[in-house]
Amino acid sequence: DCRDLAEQMFEELRNYLLLSAGVDDDLIGAISSPDSKATLKGFRSVQHLSRAMEELGFSITQMAGGQERRTFLEFGVIRMIRIIKSAK
Repeated sequence: DCRDLAEQMFEELRNYLLLSAGVDDDLIGAISSPDSKATLKGFRSVQHLSRAMEELGFSITQMAGGQERRTFLEFGVIRMIRIIKSAK
């Protein structure tokens, strides 16, 4: 289900946000990347990571009331990619 995928992606971004704040690894959920610190550097700043989370959260909200859940998720992912690319 698209909503499950979006929520997993949001949780992953949340874990990266906690990692960037220096939270102990034992308190953070599983991160799928084998080199999470290198992946975190790809965001360049906490602001870019936060903006990516906001875009994905907005898409999740849209998915709750819409018929085309996959479309809302795809638009959210596109917006997230643009944010991440603008950080480089």
